[in-house]
Amino acid sequence: GTMLVGMDTTSVDTTVAPAQQQPVNPNLFIKKLDISGKNRTAFPTDILAFKNLQELNVSNTNITTIPETIAQLTKLRKLNITGNPLTSYPKGILQLKNLEELTINQNLIDLFPHQIQRIGEPPRAATRFEKFIELKRQLNTLKKFWKLTIAGELNFSDQNITEIPKEAFKNLTVEGNLDLGHNPQLTTIQAGTFQGLTVGGDLYLSFNQLTTIQPGAFQGLTVKGGFYLYDNPLLTTIQAGAFQGLTVQGDLLLSDNPLLTTIQTGAFQGLTVEGDLGLSYNPLLTPEQIKAAREEFNAQRELLITAVKNNDMAAIKNIIYTTKIDINTKNRVGNSALSWAVTRNNYEIAKFLLEKGANVNTKDNQHRTPLMWAVLKENQKITKLLLDYGADKTIRNKYGQDVYDLAKTITMRSFLIKYKPQQPQPVEEEPIASPSGVPIGVRQK
Repeated sequence: GTMLVGMDTTSVDTTVAPAQQQPVNPNLFIKKLDISGKNRTAFPTDILAFKNLQELNVSNTNITTIPETIAQLTKLRKLNITGNPLTSYPKGILQLKNLEELTINQNLIDLFPHQIQRIGEPPRAATRFEKFIELKRQLNTLKKFWKLTIAGELNFSDQNITEIPKEAFKNLTVEGNLDLGHNPQLTTIQAGTFQGLTVGGDLYLSFNQLTTIQPGAFQGLTVKGGFYLYDNPLLTTIQAGAFQGLTVQGDLLLSDNPLLTTIQTGAFQGLTVEGDLGLSYNPLLTPEQIKAAREEFNAQRELLITAVKNNDMAAIKNIIYTTKIDINTKNRVGNSALSWAVTRNNYEIAKFLLEKGANVNTKDNQHRTPLMWAVLKENQKITKLLLDYGADKTIRNKYGQDVYDLAKTITMRSFLIKYKPQQPQPVEEEPIASPSGVPIGVRQK
């Protein structure tokens, strides 16, 4: 048959009377079809004959429903149904296993159906659910988005959102970014609003009119990228406990808030964070306030490292078992908890951290590994432990030195050459109880 690649029918009148229409040849290998901007009321089902269709644009065509039979377009990768007065989510789209990108903004859908668990499968997925608009095409109050997995970005920016209900995102996973910025009527975040939400990318709450960050505002929220709270021109106060229960793997940016005058002591208490704190361009914060905030933030970030520095095994176990702190978190010079355990010559803590998944080959800012520290410390017992857990003897530091270069004695150098690593023994564990008697984790027998 004839192969048509990249067919564009935007300038062709496809609305002829049924009697005049020629039957569609199902053997036509059309891969791309654009019929956007046509004034229709029904989805053109003739399209379903194009079995090799990969991209379809039916945006701004005034169609009110998408038939479930769209599932017949099994090779469809991109679908744009923007700007149509759809009132319900097209269920047939759930069957499009090769769908990579879905654009479905500017419609009358007011919430996701709960049965949708995933659109698109990674790593190919790039589904976009952006700007779901209801009724007057302005989303004033978000609905509840429960138990969904969105393989891409969720974008609610530039709406008229005034309120986000408590637990609006319960058990929701957004694998891309979540953008709640540029909503000039959004003034407050209720405690528990983000409970159970996981964001795989960045979270934006910038360019809103937030006035105060209250205790528990971000309880139960996990952000694997950065968390951006900059440019809220009416933000004056960040209260104690504001970031309690929040986990951020990237940076927390609180910059460019011109009226921010107060960051209360305890604002960062209970925060689990790996990145840095951005506090630039807050003209009403004094240098003393900024210093105090940074010290509290850094102390929270280095909670596990501090416990290791203090050789406090009980505190270490409590942190590992009861928080989401990454066991491989580093301080500003790149030292991890394991590195500190080795430099403190604490075999038991080093062993515990390795058993719990610490990276044996972690590097500091000068590319020094825990094995290098053990060799420098002439600690053969910890050196053996690290080698058993897969420590790499070939890694070189910033100055090109490996562990053989760093060994101070013939005894240590000989040990490094001759020792044959052994498989670590599996650890038998039992529950460890908190003071209240409630199990909080496990420990060795």
